[in-house]
Amino acid sequence: MKTSAISWTDFSGGFFNFVTGCTQASEGCRNCCAKAMYDRCRLDFTPTVHPEKLARLKRWTSPEYSPKRGIQHKPMAFVCDTSDMFHDAFMTKENMRYIYDAMMVMMGNRQVTWQILTKRPENAKRFFEMYNIEQFGRLNHVWLGVSAENQEMADKRIPVLLSIPNVRHFVSIEPMLGPVNIWQYLDHVYEYHPCQLEWAIVGGESGPDHRPMREEWPQEIGEECYWANVPLFYKQDSALYPGTCETRLCSCREWPNE
Repeated sequence: MKTSAISWTDFSGGFFNFVTGCTQASEGCRNCCAKAMYDRCRLDFTPTVHPEKLARLKRWTSPEYSPKRGIQHKPMAFVCDTSDMFHDAFMTKENMRYIYDAMMVMMGNRQVTWQILTKRPENAKRFFEMYNIEQFGRLNHVWLGVSAENQEMADKRIPVLLSIPNVRHFVSIEPMLGPVNIWQYLDHVYEYHPCQLEWAIVGGESGPDHRPMREEWPQEIGEECYWANVPLFYKQDSALYPGTCETRLCSCREWPNE
């Protein structure tokens, strides 16, 4: 199976995208690469469920270890990379049942580290409470994260994320559009939050209309993660082409413990 072009996961796309399509949630969505790709291919970007893809995911035999990180690590799969699993369109009674079926597939396969990223944590919290996901105990193999392109979105989304129990939490600060301080949400401040961020991903925007990211912004995040001993994955600078990495950060671990 082909590995993902997304550097912080092993697998994405294909049947992992059992929902597709989205709408703009905040300023970070302005130059959405998924929508641009769909527009180039003249595909419909309306939020849509794909039962045939979920059926294939149910039949998937996962590899024994991560093809990117090696034999000591479980494979990682990022689902719905062209959508938001907790988009308003999927919060109808019928579609929530479909999302629950997808969650059951992920919760049932502990050989894979599942990564879910949302800009709508309030919907995720509603879903987790409605289906009482807490009854399934600690889900160390399910990582739920939020995107936060600036401080406003970090302070709006991260506290809601951290109020969702029994999964692991991460933040993706991409595209980074301004300085962001996440110190209060990191793992060392467990006395303030019942849950904490256990991983951070940082990256600048790429493409012809990319908005610049100042070098000190990710460096400040790097300092915070270093002193809190929280892993930080630095994806890229802001540049025309994706994958440009010239900024130097503190020597944090890149990957979280499994």
